Parts: sequence; structure tokens; C-alpha cells
Amino acid sequence: MKCSEALELISLSVDGETDARQESMLRFHLNGCADCRRALQFSRALSGAVASLADFTPPPNLEAAVRARLSKSDYDSSPLKTRSASRLVLLRRAAVIIPFAATLIFAARIFIPPVTPVSASGNPEEQYAPIPPSAYTRPVTLTTF
Repeated sequence: MKCSEALELISLSVDGETDARQESMLRFHLNGCADCRRALQFSRALSGAVASLADFTPPPNLEAAVRARLSKSDYDSSPLKTRSASRLVLLRRAAVIIPFAATLIFAARIFIPPVTPVSASGNPEEQYAPIPPSAYTRPVTLTTF
């Protein structure tokens, strides 16, 4: 069993939705996988913490307030940042990053010598040709085992 499959079973197991066969497979995987054991412990702790939370009761006027705001179509008064402010931050960052990157590229072109291909015979004019994958394999017959 792969860890991705075990994580799905962990989620189902914590919710009590697994059968005996799935539980057995999960236990077998958990015996050999410390990461999945930690995931199971975390999932159980998280489930317990969520179960211990008190039920949330929204204020009685919440629905009316949301409907009133939606009917006004007053979306521009959101407390979230506007697009223009986030664009300005992005432009400021780009104004710093782009010249820095250009300086690094320029310095690399000056101080790092270009790499020239070297052939097996030492002749720089002879181009390097990689070995084809077929050179690494051999024919398989019953006698080669």
C-alpha cells in the first residue's frame, strides 16, 4: 500500500468509516511507516480537538446584515486590500528583484568561463556524443538468469 492510499484510509478510520479489511491493511502499513503513524496521531488529535469545541451559534441578526450588504452591492468597502494596493507592492518588489537578477546574470557571464565540450580523444573540435541507451542493455534469454 502506498502512503497516499494509507492517508485516505486514515481519514476514513478516524471517522469510523472503514471495514475490517481496510483496518487490517492500514495497520499493516502503519507497522512499517513512521510518517503515516504520525499522520494518524495528528488526525486523531485534530478530530478530538474539533469534537471538544462548543457548538457555534451565529448572532441572530447575521443573516439580515449579510442580505442588507449584498443588496447594497457595497463591495468596495471591504476591509481586504484592494487590487491597486497589492499591485503597487508587487511592482515595488519587482523593481528590486529584476535589477538584482540582471546584475547576477551579468556577473556570471563575466566571471564564469564558458564550458566547452570535451571528447574522449581530447580533441576539442570533436563533439561529445552520448552513449545510446541500447549500449547499457543486453538481450535477455533463459540462459542469462
